[in-house]
Amino acid sequence: MSDNRAPAEVRASVELLGGLRALDLEAAAKAADRLRVTDATVPQLLPPSVLVDAAIAAYLGVGRPESARAAFDALAPKTGRAQGDVRNLVLEALVGAALER
Repeated sequence: MSDNRAPAEVRASVELLGGLRALDLEAAAKAADRLRVTDATVPQLLPPSVLVDAAIAAYLGVGRPESARAAFDALAPKTGRAQGDVRNLVLEALVGAALER
């Protein structure tokens, strides 16, 4: 990607998903930080439904439940998932449990 001068947002999006695929959660969390997923005003390349799942997995995987909560709050309303959707309920429960520790 760097040979083709891909924009930083494209590289970070690919690194987020690649980090998760390789179970390199630290790299995935750093990519999520570069994407500024906790800021609801920042436009994203990935669909919110993908980004919220990926960011929360990365943040919880590296022990950053506060970042996971902020990502959930910023992205979950944009997913288009119905209120009470089981995926969002599970994500919210995982984040809540991590915050209680």
